[in-house]
Amino acid sequence: MTAAGSSPDRSLEGKRTLLSRLDQEQRHWDSYGAAVFNGASVFDIVVSSIIRAVMADDARRGDESWRVRTKRLARTAGYEAKRRIQRLYGARRSDAPSQTDVLFLAQHHNHLLAQVPVADELRRRGHTVAFVATEGFLVDRIRQAGHRATNGLGAWTAAIHRAVLDGYLRSVRAANSTPPASVGWSEHRRSAAVKRTLVRMLPHGCEAIVLAERSLSGFAPKLIVVGDDLTHEGRAMARVAARHGVPTACFMHGNIAGSIVQSLHAVDRFLVQGDANVDALRALGADTSRSIVVGAPHLDHLPQQSGRVCPSVTTRLRPRADVPYVLWATTGPGITLSLAHHREMIRAVQSLARATPSIGYVVKVHHQDRKAYHLEEAGGVLPPNLLLVEPGAWGPPSIFEWLQGCRLLLVSASTVAVEAMLVDVPVLTIDFQNELEGVDFVAEGATTHVNEESRLPATVTELLSDGPARTENLAAGARFVTRAFHGVRGNAAGESADVLVALMNQEKPAAGSDGLDHDRIGAERRAS
Repeated sequence: MTAAGSSPDRSLEGKRTLLSRLDQEQRHWDSYGAAVFNGASVFDIVVSSIIRAVMADDARRGDESWRVRTKRLARTAGYEAKRRIQRLYGARRSDAPSQTDVLFLAQHHNHLLAQVPVADELRRRGHTVAFVATEGFLVDRIRQAGHRATNGLGAWTAAIHRAVLDGYLRSVRAANSTPPASVGWSEHRRSAAVKRTLVRMLPHGCEAIVLAERSLSGFAPKLIVVGDDLTHEGRAMARVAARHGVPTACFMHGNIAGSIVQSLHAVDRFLVQGDANVDALRALGADTSRSIVVGAPHLDHLPQQSGRVCPSVTTRLRPRADVPYVLWATTGPGITLSLAHHREMIRAVQSLARATPSIGYVVKVHHQDRKAYHLEEAGGVLPPNLLLVEPGAWGPPSIFEWLQGCRLLLVSASTVAVEAMLVDVPVLTIDFQNELEGVDFVAEGATTHVNEESRLPATVTELLSDGPARTENLAAGARFVTRAFHGVRGNAAGESADVLVALMNQEKPAAGSDGLDHDRIGAERRAS
């Protein structure tokens, strides 16, 4: 860590130092007792949120004015109220829990991309499957896919409400107490960010632990597949399942390279898409003996590039529907990007849009991002040829539909970069403050990279034209995805099912191996 008041060290070594200090901080809080619930450490359950708080500008919130603090708290309260209403709606449409072989924990609609095809394959093989959804809107999506869906708030309302209340009482005690001096930090602001986040997340961590315990007792599964074991719900499920001797697995999603939290996976089997992902995990210092290459189930039926913009996007593009379409998939401030860097990119893209009125820009806002950042930088008035799309606001559900007819993708560290390469869309990565260290597609030169704002307009113009820059960009992307994926339009769902069945039967492969005959599987795929 750097000196107090300075920005967090975002180098790989700096992130490893952060993990070491957080390990000391966890022992400190666990021994103090404010973060332990039913034998599980809530600090460990919410560790990703704590890392994001320390790496983001949460560590500086002590300097906020009361107006800024009030606005932030109001946004948080509004988000929580909306989430609670959605969950209550999903509770009314929830299936009752019953015994199943494989239980899928769905926490986000992106998790269903891999989970549903594999659940279909398992059911074809005669295994029973069921889903537990942490969000109400996921219930309908799972049912539409033909599977049973249980909303935790609907199935165990009383127990979960008691857990949340218990968490709030614990958070009040922790917030108002003065524990012994922390051993993990020398910078007051970093330590304060850890405590503030832990206090805020205590109710969520307690709720997640009870959800996991009730899911195990209600479904009695032989195997649990969590959507993301780095979130508090997924991590609680993995930790509680381990205490009960139930094996767990998780599908990779998002970008692994350069993200230090990816070294903290808690499941027994982490199913990744390609050999490049295993290399990225190894570079982060993760235990790769539990990482298994299976491909990407959602790419077994990958759509081709049509060259035509999706109608729902076309109808909103201004000033004309036939202008070149550029998509910016934001990452948002957090572990990879600082808030200052994110705001700098927002200003740069908005300036680019104003300088090129004949091009249509669509900004797809990440859930870590906020519409307010973009409006503040624009002075409340966005360029007329720039559309801002909040998560779930409008548009097609699949990112591959967004990429249809797209002439250029702008990203920082978003995994949408790799998905764009799969459907022949050039990718331009932006990094004005050198914060993308370790991001694989940047390090391997698979994108056109810009680290100076002055170069952005000319580079965009080059990539939009059918010249050598665009041709070279597409070729580099094609080379990267060959290594990043274990077969495209193949049988990833089948290979994933093989791994899960072996794990369910406790046929654990040797370290570093997935126990599959890939030569046979590859020959069958080529033949088909």
